[in-house]
Amino acid sequence: MLATAAACFLLLGSTHASPILPSPFSISINNPNHRRSKSPSTHKPQPGPGSTHNNNQTYVPPYPNPGILAPLPSWFKWPPPDTLAVTPRYKPIYTTDELVDFIVDVPKGSVQTSVTLHFEGVGSTPFEATVHPGTNVVSVPKGNIDISSRNVFAVLGTVKARAAFALYQEPTPGTSHTVRVDYLHGSLVPQQSGSSLTSGSQPLFPFGMYAGFSNFGEVDPVGAMQELKAMGINHVNFVPPYGNGKQILACIKAAQDAGVSIQYDMRHTYINTTKVTTEVNSFKAYAGLATWYTADEPDGQSVAPEPKASIQAYRTIQSIDPHRPVMLVLNYKRDSAAQFAQAADILMTDVYPVGLDPSNCNFSPEGGCCGCDGCFGDLGIDIRRRLQSYRSQLAEIGKPRTPIWMVLQAFSDPNTCWSRAPTPDEYRLMAYLSLIHGAKGLMGWIYPQGLTKELKASLPGLSAELVPLASRFILGGEQVLEYTDTKRQIAAVNSGDKAVTLTEGEVATIFGQDSALVEGRRGMESLAVLILTTV
Repeated sequence: MLATAAACFLLLGSTHASPILPSPFSISINNPNHRRSKSPSTHKPQPGPGSTHNNNQTYVPPYPNPGILAPLPSWFKWPPPDTLAVTPRYKPIYTTDELVDFIVDVPKGSVQTSVTLHFEGVGSTPFEATVHPGTNVVSVPKGNIDISSRNVFAVLGTVKARAAFALYQEPTPGTSHTVRVDYLHGSLVPQQSGSSLTSGSQPLFPFGMYAGFSNFGEVDPVGAMQELKAMGINHVNFVPPYGNGKQILACIKAAQDAGVSIQYDMRHTYINTTKVTTEVNSFKAYAGLATWYTADEPDGQSVAPEPKASIQAYRTIQSIDPHRPVMLVLNYKRDSAAQFAQAADILMTDVYPVGLDPSNCNFSPEGGCCGCDGCFGDLGIDIRRRLQSYRSQLAEIGKPRTPIWMVLQAFSDPNTCWSRAPTPDEYRLMAYLSLIHGAKGLMGWIYPQGLTKELKASLPGLSAELVPLASRFILGGEQVLEYTDTKRQIAAVNSGDKAVTLTEGEVATIFGQDSALVEGRRGMESLAVLILTTV
């Protein structure tokens, strides 16, 4: 029956969440115009990304109403009504760019057809463009923008919006390497060797992994990178401490040779500006380094729970190397995304629901170590709630296009909060749920000691399945040309513990009155993911 499983629906490739409907599936559809009718540690056991506070909420399945997954706490707010928003499409923007693209999100009910973009600086000239309700990309000639400008103001009738940006000089070859963030699709776009910034570069969908070792100095960089590469991993965060830096440099070089990108982790040093400066200057020249990583769960730890230290680290890195994005991971659900949005170009969050025992949590309102903040230990609920909460917070502060990556549970730790590790089916399910609810990248915690043999063996196949799919649809790569406007590809997820079957009426409700599943399949086993087609 429908009431036995979780329900949610989203468009694959769209930038906004769709309403939750009464069905057991999470759905993702590749036609954005389709309308629908109503942890372990490197030294000692610790949670790693995901050690969090829980507010002792009560959850008793099954759901009394399949359209309402669980009572929402008072602090949770759905995304606000559409408001005008302006976002630079790319970061960084260079003085050599002939056109500078801005994303203008216009409220759905707007009757205005023209937006004017104003820029700071005496040499700037306003630029007017025709727009329509929804997402617009406005390309402004570089000559309209003073090189000193740091803000763009969008004016739509009487409504205004603002966004910060800057124009940078391209890096001198050998001093840094450009990895752009495309805020239209939420993707990383590394500059390919020998290509220009406007052509030849393809978006990177991170199917990544944290790698932690009890003795980092004894790691075989080449062997570790070859194994991670064979697992389908394309983005790696080696967990510090890095010692004298020689070993992490060897890992960066080995990753570069293997075609795997590196996320440089400063979780132990980000509060020290001098150390941050030294580390960034030491490693910024290497092309294999794609992202900088500062704070690890600053909202749930006592080292620097306020965003001030994270923001300072971000500004320090950007002053030295503005050519790569800065990341940090959050775990406290209430207002973390809003508080730390100024401290990173891309936010990460970690939800570890498998085998979770919330009774071990510290319930103090100041925070604590629970392993999965605000979680019920339910795959279908916990990932959705966290991502929707963060997306709502970012929309409310005028940063709706900030990308979010999900850190997936790939471990067990019976001594703390997790009695078991995810099965391959559960890991795959969590990956799809994350993408369907807006995540633009995936990382796993943690290799090598956290991975079971079964999960490790399943990752190459999952990578081969997910990376091309996400690169095409989630990150705005190629459009699907083999399908006409009357056909839509769907990723359907059943996160419940029982098999479910959609009736013909439910198919019509979800996909439109004239829809039918081409494969003729309306049933899914528990923890199943199907890629279907409708007509």
